[in-house]
Amino acid sequence: MLADRELTPDATVPSTPATRLELLGDAAAVGPDERTPLDDPAARLVLAFLVLSRDRAVTRDELAEVLWLQELPPRWSATLRTVLGRLRRFLDGTGLGRGGEATVAYQEGTYRLGLRPEVVVDVEVALAALEDAELRLSRGEVDQVLDPAGHAAGLLADPLLAGDPSAWLDQQRDRLRFLRVRALHLAGIALVAEHRHGPAIDVAAEALSLDPRDEAANQALMVAHLAAGDPDAAIAAYERCRRQLADVVGRTPGPGLDALHRRALALAQRDADPAPPTGAWAAPGTDRIPDADAPWRAACDEGRHARARFDYEVAADAFEAALDLAATAPAAERARIRVQLGGARRRQGRYPEARSLLEEALVAAREAGDAEVVALAVLELVGGGGRGVAPDLDHPERAALLDEALAGLGAGPLRLRTSVMAELALALQLVDPDRSRVLAAAAHDLARASGEVDDRARAMVATRLTKMLPADADARLRASDQVIGARNHQLPGELRARLLMWRLYDHAELADRAGFEHDLAELDALTARLGQPYWRWISAGWGVTQAALDGDLDEAERRADASIALMAGTDHPEVAESWGAHLLGIRILQGRGGELVEPLRALADDRPAIPAYRAGLALALAQGGRHDEAAAELTAFCRPDGIRVQRDTNWSGTLGALAAATAEVGHERLANDLLRLLEPHGERMVMLSLYGGGGIYFGPVALHLGRLAALTGRYADARVWLAHAQLRADRFGADGFAEAAGTTAAALPHPDA
Repeated sequence: MLADRELTPDATVPSTPATRLELLGDAAAVGPDERTPLDDPAARLVLAFLVLSRDRAVTRDELAEVLWLQELPPRWSATLRTVLGRLRRFLDGTGLGRGGEATVAYQEGTYRLGLRPEVVVDVEVALAALEDAELRLSRGEVDQVLDPAGHAAGLLADPLLAGDPSAWLDQQRDRLRFLRVRALHLAGIALVAEHRHGPAIDVAAEALSLDPRDEAANQALMVAHLAAGDPDAAIAAYERCRRQLADVVGRTPGPGLDALHRRALALAQRDADPAPPTGAWAAPGTDRIPDADAPWRAACDEGRHARARFDYEVAADAFEAALDLAATAPAAERARIRVQLGGARRRQGRYPEARSLLEEALVAAREAGDAEVVALAVLELVGGGGRGVAPDLDHPERAALLDEALAGLGAGPLRLRTSVMAELALALQLVDPDRSRVLAAAAHDLARASGEVDDRARAMVATRLTKMLPADADARLRASDQVIGARNHQLPGELRARLLMWRLYDHAELADRAGFEHDLAELDALTARLGQPYWRWISAGWGVTQAALDGDLDEAERRADASIALMAGTDHPEVAESWGAHLLGIRILQGRGGELVEPLRALADDRPAIPAYRAGLALALAQGGRHDEAAAELTAFCRPDGIRVQRDTNWSGTLGALAAATAEVGHERLANDLLRLLEPHGERMVMLSLYGGGGIYFGPVALHLGRLAALTGRYADARVWLAHAQLRADRFGADGFAEAAGTTAAALPHPDA
């Protein structure tokens, strides 16, 4: 943040400057004597964006997208400067800003907000209070949770810039509403611990009013009723929740609610004595650990030690022995051992066996009402790299399992909730991108509260989905640099591999060949140490991309074939799909995409939610000379308001395939739409990332801009873009793309013609 900078000498500050900036409700500067609203809607929106991005610099493109989405007005740069000028005048006129240019500082195409050190911002105060409450709960300081949680919930009661229309604001309001519900949950836990059952019921009811289907809020209400000695009210709350879930989303309550329901029924029938809640809603440290000295616990410890040193064969043997020894252990404990054994089998590449163990563990954990074990089983089943051990599950099915796990955890372990939330954000990226962004941001907030580098790494993997435009590549790379370099490289191996995988994508997009080669070498060494077939396959996939970038397409194809052998005997369906995608990329670079039209058509029909496959089909048809069919596929992307392509991990790759096909076919209408979308990203490279590591490389954005500009008769612009494309390709060592840019430029009409 910029709060530690000194006030610039030329700053003009009123005699009684404002000391508080309010964004919750409406935007205003608040001082000792007066409250000054910010009346300009555009300036309000930019101010909110800069405040919520205070930990980094933001680009002009980001501000433009927030203000105008994809439809930039004429002379938008000048309009943006005017908005920023009005914002500076408001901040300096009220005494909030540092003065002049320092108030909204501009440097190398980016902006940072500069408020005076003593200024507080209401939304930042709310988030800090929530972090404090989370941290105190994780330390077991339940008696210290209520004040910060209540403060956060109170501040977040007003929406961000209430009434202002904006897609970005809607996303942030959803995120803050989610965090307000979380603050209410924490307050409810503290109130139950203080035996203040009436207020606890009120707080849970308030959380439910924000989302009647929120299982964590329903759990909170049931716990409060049970603690107050009213099981009938708890049963009624369960029935309301069950009807809501059945009527609206077509599913049943999760294991956490079911366990509370069984407890309530038992108490109502006087078959059990009242007892304080356990599991996710118990104060930390109060759960009883059964059979603390049982032999199976020693076997589990041996398995965990072996897993930590990446010896998965020994780990699996130890967990298998523990399962045999735990024949009389509680069902939840046996389910937990099954999860650990399934995880070890997964890392050995024994996917069918791993899946069977994990599905058995999930059923047993549900029956035992153990929300933590449910969450652990779900994470191993569908998360942690690729699509887990159940790649046949589609995104909605994966999201439903993770939703169940998240709802069941309630206020359970912070680290586990962060992991589930991050994986859910990943699963939803193609199904519900808006909710995916909200969850990713919430996971990031929880990770900051935990302070653990593991949590930050998991959250960053999800958060990067909110920054998938090519212009965001620098910010993504900086974020992973911060996490991956923390704690002297003591990040867990699989998480480190996952971050390196994403960093390779960002290096490619930034044309940073040195960074690409360095991280690929590190990933190769790490995956060899991990010994997991999956991660060795991932690393091999990036080796295919490396050879393709070098222009050695025969070597790229040899590496693609060799990568299959690494997963021999694993029965992992992603292997064939990834190999086919690599082969497609190689054939496209060879100009032979037409050979793969039918497999691509089947894939595009089978995966309609992934537009990259449909764009690839259009390019394959174009390269095969079937221009009419290619044009029909391209026309399907056209809308009255321009091209609409989902902003997911493959946004730029999809546009790259569309641009290449459009230039080949001569689809002028689509060319103009693509030019508008791609021109802000002319400094970047384009790659379509693949399951199994690596990607299909489409070269510099400038190469596509040059071809599209030529298609629309903008020859002067085409020459500029193509010259730039040659420079970018040369810098990255992608000789084939440099040659393509030169050949395209040479074919343009002479300027004097």
